[in-house]
Amino acid sequence: MKFRSVPPTTFTLALLAALLIAACNGSKPSYQAPSYRVKIAAVQRCAPIEEADFSGVVKEAQSVNMAFKVGGAIMRILVSEGQQVRKGQLVAEMDPRDYALQLAATQAEYDKAMDEINRVKALYERQSVAEADYQKAVAGELLIGAKLKHANDQMADTKLYAPFDGYIQRINYRPGELVGVGMPVASLINVEYYQVSIEVPATLFAQRSRIERTTCTPSIGNSDPIDLEPIGHNVVANSNRLYPMTFRLNPRANRQLAPGMEVNVRVAYRPEADQRTSIPADALFYADGQSYVWQFNPADSTITRLAVTPDKPTSEGQIIITEGLTGDEQIVTAGVHSLSNGLKVLPIPPKSATNIGGLL
Repeated sequence: MKFRSVPPTTFTLALLAALLIAACNGSKPSYQAPSYRVKIAAVQRCAPIEEADFSGVVKEAQSVNMAFKVGGAIMRILVSEGQQVRKGQLVAEMDPRDYALQLAATQAEYDKAMDEINRVKALYERQSVAEADYQKAVAGELLIGAKLKHANDQMADTKLYAPFDGYIQRINYRPGELVGVGMPVASLINVEYYQVSIEVPATLFAQRSRIERTTCTPSIGNSDPIDLEPIGHNVVANSNRLYPMTFRLNPRANRQLAPGMEVNVRVAYRPEADQRTSIPADALFYADGQSYVWQFNPADSTITRLAVTPDKPTSEGQIIITEGLTGDEQIVTAGVHSLSNGLKVLPIPPKSATNIGGLL
């Protein structure tokens, strides 16, 4: 039997026709092209700053009552109220005559005792005196030495010096007046920096580590908020069940401030365990009395409708969401009213910084 050869072009056409018929009779391909191009954005976790206002009073950083360590008559006061003084500056002097006499007598007693003590030591080195007499001489040296030091200290204590830089706030005595040990002669305040104290409730005190910023504004005049630096707090509540907190204030931030002035203190903090999120306002839509967003599923490029609970808008055009989102979702942010559940979409890539106008 002989076979008639078929031209290659005829065979190819026949094969294509057979494949086309099989395709028409078979099932449709499983791939479905995306129907919509949509804008996608990530949900943002938000912990908005909360603010609380308190009343505070400006205080000096440090205040001390300066007093003599010895008693007697004041001889001189070398400062005046309101005067600025430096650390170590002489403030007042006491009449030193009684203490000078005491020092002179003690010095003479010391010199006489040391002559005898040195003689006993010399004899002890030559083994000409008993051990007990030597130990007695050593103890006597310590005793007379301490007595002389005490007399010198009392003489030095007839002068009163400023313990730090500051201002003389008040002078309580005048020259010629008698004062006892520890009686405050003058008060000195340190205004190198100010302090501001407030009392906060337990709810805020428990979140003190989450405080972002603390500022104060004087109650008089117009002033921008002044930053405060926390320096301490009391871990025990007072009788009002409030917790005192103390802040440092730089006096140079506002020259009008002075100790005793009232200020408004504002504490800005992030609430603990805040699970709220924020989304663009255009991503939210309503149906059947419920608020929704479209969640984008990257695995299959489909969208799913999610019920959410909106709160309030922000100044940046966002909507705060209190329930329904965790912050890990991607959502559709435009054209949300023309979409349907399970629809396959194609995300629009973000514009490149180098593609100005989105022309490419």
